[in-house]
Amino acid sequence: MSKLPIVLLGASGRMGKEVIQAISSSTEFELVSACSRGTSIRQAMSGYRGDERPAIIDFSSPDALEEHVSDAKSLGLPIAVCVSGVNESKREILRKASITIPILNAPNTSMAANLLAYLSAQAARILSESDIEICESHHRNKKDSPSGLAHLVGEHVARARNLDPATALCFNRHEAGVRKASEIGVFGLRGGSEVGTHTVHFFGESESFEITHRAQNRAIFAKGALQGARFLARQPAGLYSMFDLFKMGSL
Repeated sequence: MSKLPIVLLGASGRMGKEVIQAISSSTEFELVSACSRGTSIRQAMSGYRGDERPAIIDFSSPDALEEHVSDAKSLGLPIAVCVSGVNESKREILRKASITIPILNAPNTSMAANLLAYLSAQAARILSESDIEICESHHRNKKDSPSGLAHLVGEHVARARNLDPATALCFNRHEAGVRKASEIGVFGLRGGSEVGTHTVHFFGESESFEITHRAQNRAIFAKGALQGARFLARQPAGLYSMFDLFKMGSL
């Protein structure tokens, strides 16, 4: 199997360093360029003369998403967007660009973390009368709160109950009064060096049920991102998620 060329965006960040380490010990991938802030994809590709089409892995910032996706589209390259904080307007950018190129929208690239979202949606259907609360904790330097995975879980859980995530998800109960029946709480804790823990609580009248995912190191996210890049390199234009990668199907 030939090595898949990778263009890495956000190379100087925590996850960028993890991806570089993963590539250095892999026989499946080749690092074409590791870009930090201020380096465009076009600049990164200027010296590439290989035969195989590179895949882009973006661990930079949602603020640079539009520029990066535009560059990927103009160059005809698949891009795995692995940043948190991708709001609805940025998702629309991904949807429009995916008509032309394959795009992976993956706020969390861990297989088990995405399984958390999948199983939580199934539980939301089965435990239809339970109250659902999603709680996550991360290190003190994480910029977004709640996390991208917490948002993802909340959206899938809401849709599993035929609720609109825009109105069902609650991020703040200060002076909000009594909890609404259709409400899904999504809350974040920040402190220390916590890599990431997500728990989905299902509270019934006489019992409770929890599903938890704990990340013990960031290497799992680097591995998942590379798997996502390999998957994208084989796909036609379209917008994909980690569910497609792991063949979980639709919810």
